[in-house]
Amino acid sequence: MKHLDFGYSQSKWVAEHLVTQTMGKGLNARVFRPALISPSVAGEGFNFDISVRLLSFMVNNGISTNAKNQVSFTPADLAANNIVAISNNEASAGNVFHVTRDTYETMANVTDILGNLTGQTFSIFPLSDFVPEVVQRCRKEDLLAPLLNFLVRSADKIGAMEFKLYDNRNYRAFRDASSWGKKDPPLEDVVGGIYRFMTSRSIINK
Repeated sequence: MKHLDFGYSQSKWVAEHLVTQTMGKGLNARVFRPALISPSVAGEGFNFDISVRLLSFMVNNGISTNAKNQVSFTPADLAANNIVAISNNEASAGNVFHVTRDTYETMANVTDILGNLTGQTFSIFPLSDFVPEVVQRCRKEDLLAPLLNFLVRSADKIGAMEFKLYDNRNYRAFRDASSWGKKDPPLEDVVGGIYRFMTSRSIINK
């Protein structure tokens, strides 16, 4: 808890501990930890979290980062399907599941796909320069503006986690054991869904 310095992650820490305590008293429960939940591959959803706000800002300003952090987008409908599929297996009770992609991808991979979709070339910055560049370019009317302070405060922690990878072995094992479990679509399809969403909501410049 001492390493969590903002309310969102602190609330998740508290929630998990409450669930763990009640599991110790006999509650039949599981803990699911999704990474970045994205719109569906078809571009459907209502997602205006920091990832969509940041990606739309990157597209509108033609900038990105070559940080090596694992970027794991999972379409909302796929995540919901697999959480239910896993939960229907009694043997999954008491486990923790990281709802993430099976493959390691970075913002560079996402940027390459967005570049193909938009036909633009992005200016690439290391993380230490990317955040100041975002701060310099961000205007009060940008969707990212309300979350700018969060991004600035998180920059050091993001940098410290650059080479950490998600361990989703539990998630994969129980997902694949279910006849209802669905595997990841190609990253191109996932980013394509995010792009369709951003386009349909007119939050990127065409």
